Amino acid sequence: MNKIIKKSYEIKDVYFFLGIVLLTITVFFSPEYINPIKKYIGVIAVILFLAKISLSEYTKKEYIIAFFCGVILCISTYFSGREALLMSYFAILSSKNVEIRSIFKTIFWVGLISLITSIAVYLSVDGFSQSLLESRQFFGIEVSVSKNSLGYSHANMLYLLMFVLTSIYGFLKFKTLGVIDYVAILLVSIAFFAITFSRTGIVVSLASIIILYILKRSNRDSWIYKAIPYIPLILLVLSFVLPLIYNVYPNGIMHILNRTLSDRIYYSAEFLRVAKQTFFGTDVHGLLGGENDFPLRADNSFVLILRAYGYINFIILSFLTFKISRQEFKKEEWYIIIIMYLYCFTEGFFVIAVQNVSLFILSKKYFKYTEIQKNLLGMLWRKSIE
Repeated sequence: MNKIIKKSYEIKDVYFFLGIVLLTITVFFSPEYINPIKKYIGVIAVILFLAKISLSEYTKKEYIIAFFCGVILCISTYFSGREALLMSYFAILSSKNVEIRSIFKTIFWVGLISLITSIAVYLSVDGFSQSLLESRQFFGIEVSVSKNSLGYSHANMLYLLMFVLTSIYGFLKFKTLGVIDYVAILLVSIAFFAITFSRTGIVVSLASIIILYILKRSNRDSWIYKAIPYIPLILLVLSFVLPLIYNVYPNGIMHILNRTLSDRIYYSAEFLRVAKQTFFGTDVHGLLGGENDFPLRADNSFVLILRAYGYINFIILSFLTFKISRQEFKKEEWYIIIIMYLYCFTEGFFVIAVQNVSLFILSKKYFKYTEIQKNLLGMLWRKSIE
């Protein structure tokens, strides 16, 4: 009987990690090459997560919460036409009793291989020449930028994927971080900025390196460390306060701040004005805004969740964000939580678990842990990026 129980734990872990591998591939591989089969890969990933869930043990409280959240997310998926939040729900629910480091290592290596493979395929198929570059000015310095982001649909997406990988690297190496690690993260960030010209991306990257250094060096009794838990809540509030102020006073400092954020405050204000207000969400694709009816999108995750996923999901998000300030986390966990909230302030990827990897950390606070079983996969991952 003990052998059967031990084997079942190993099998369900395999289901989970295979699901994470497939989900990571759908996110990190260039849409240009994976779109024809992306939906099928996603379906297989969900089946694997469901298999893991069916073999896992949950408390009565966890079953009740999971059921109601599942119902809400299914309804929201129907009205919004977006599957990302539901996919993340299955991934997070199936991650019970799985070590965070193992999850992050899987996302890191699969994401890195997917990114490198996508870029290699693009360069081999489309080639590379000066005609694919255009010049941009950044603080008086001329930067050559790839017009089509090495095969990715948007330059900001390519930069974001790189940022996720360097963030996970910082988390995994947190206790042994040295000068070489900081320099490596900085050089990679600058190199991808030269390719994508993602101005908000490079600002968040630089901020993340500073936050990483501060957290590494700060004392838990310092005022800086005590202020950190409130940053997610502040960013959530500013996501709506700034557009409100901009609507009333669009000039002066608000104009400068809006331009610094590549007009994101204005777009958020327009998005809040145009998109419908609903409880369970609405389809926001094809929205037009401004006097010229330009294509409108929300580059702020919290604004996007309020409109695309509805009031109910936004209330859950707000509750979660408020609870963060009252929870205890390790320094490396705070690092991931803060920088993900910071980047989500400028991009709409909060609900995508393999990009916003902080969701795995936050969910662990709501699981009642049983003894984590040692298995072959855990042994294989234990020595990578230590």
